[in-house]
Amino acid sequence: MRKAKRTILIAMLVCVVTVPVCSAGTARSKGKLKHPTALELLDKYAQMQGKLQSYIIKSESWSDFSLQTLGRKRRIYRICEVRYDGTQRKGNRVKLCKLMWGQVGTKYRSKDDPAYTSWMWDGENYMRYSGAPKENAKPGVCPGKVRPYMSGRGEITNGRLTSRMYGTALTGYLSGSEDRVDKVLRQAREISVGRRTEKVGGVECYVIDAETKYGRHALWIDPQHGYNIARAEVQLLEGENHYFYGKPFETAGKKLNLSMDNVRFKKIKGIWLPVEADMRYRRAFGSIGQRSDSRTHIKVTEIVLNPDHEALGSFVPDDIPDGAQVTAYVDLNSGFITAWDPLYRWQSNAKVVVDRKGQPVKYEPGKGLLPVVKAVPNLRELGLKISPDKTRGKEILLCFCDLTQPASQKYVLELNRLSASLAENAVLVAALHCSKANPNVSDAWVRANNVRLTIGKLRDVVPELLRAWRAEKLPWLVLTDTEHTITAEGFDLNELEEKIREAGGAKH
Repeated sequence: MRKAKRTILIAMLVCVVTVPVCSAGTARSKGKLKHPTALELLDKYAQMQGKLQSYIIKSESWSDFSLQTLGRKRRIYRICEVRYDGTQRKGNRVKLCKLMWGQVGTKYRSKDDPAYTSWMWDGENYMRYSGAPKENAKPGVCPGKVRPYMSGRGEITNGRLTSRMYGTALTGYLSGSEDRVDKVLRQAREISVGRRTEKVGGVECYVIDAETKYGRHALWIDPQHGYNIARAEVQLLEGENHYFYGKPFETAGKKLNLSMDNVRFKKIKGIWLPVEADMRYRRAFGSIGQRSDSRTHIKVTEIVLNPDHEALGSFVPDDIPDGAQVTAYVDLNSGFITAWDPLYRWQSNAKVVVDRKGQPVKYEPGKGLLPVVKAVPNLRELGLKISPDKTRGKEILLCFCDLTQPASQKYVLELNRLSASLAENAVLVAALHCSKANPNVSDAWVRANNVRLTIGKLRDVVPELLRAWRAEKLPWLVLTDTEHTITAEGFDLNELEEKIREAGGAKH
């Protein structure tokens, strides 16, 4: 009997212990899954985006743009290509190329004559080119402009360039920030996830609402497609301390709405990527009462993950046509660029280029130097009465001088003595008087010494011009080859024969 009672007691204890556990397990299985937090969703989104370490993405898009003053819609078409190498060893190299036709700015361009723009960061140099595609460049016509910035201006990030591509919402650049949306939302003033999911494209999506420095955000996160953004809405309002591309929104407008809808995804090598979407950009300008509305459809046409960028030459500026004008190079960033300044041109087969200090050096591809040549402008623009016909096919030896000073007088007299023999060997010699002091005295000196050289005068903005020409002291000699590319500057007269030989001229 005692043994039977003990058996019954043990059985009762087992039931007491096991029954609640079984009941709890049943209740949990019937309950809702734990709702993720906003930061957890952002982590999952960032994890998927982090798999895009290196790629080539090509896309096509069109946009309809309307503005009250235009009275009708304008359409523009684009073809974009982004190449990116996200490895830190390579310095996050990135290149973006864009073709545009239709209503480009104030001009209409046909598909056969598109506008072209490219941006590139190769780990050492950043440059922007705008003009004609290389294959459309016409001989004798400046094909566009290049604006380079040296590495001292800071590394250019992937976001800074991809934020210039139409359809950047596909890659997470939604508002006027150079940071991807997940980083923007991590610094949100307020952020939350809706209690209920909402269907987008047949998928139950989590909804994140956030108030950020770059506007109010609403994101629909798709858990079935890599936690990508299936829908997005961003609103910037005047008076809400919102920022737009680094400036307070009060200075940019009154109200701005951006949205992305109808997103389509594709899985490539285990990575879910958005490949098509509709975007809308609506803006009200508070100061003038204007409204604008643009609708864009973008479709990714090709994606290559982890390409061999070295074999493809992805980050080589081979899309820039020869002859493109290079602006704001080296010390010309101040914006003081006139017809008197040296010309900076892009020349892929250059023998002599300028380094980061503006000094002509031998060009060695692959050494980090850009194929930028410095040339003399039309000599008439420097105040020298010499027609372009007389300089064609000739080297030019130009002497910046002050004819009121003995050192300059010595150089001009020696060049005057050599001018005849130099002319026989296709070297044109000229001098430019760069002093505001006693111009009539310099004329008298020229006549008294029977100087036959062409001498021009420059009486205005002399310090700025000499600074642009790197003239550290007067007299200052500048020598060009027959293409008028500067091959040497700031050398002594006793080095003239050697410099002419290096420029490709005959021995004198």
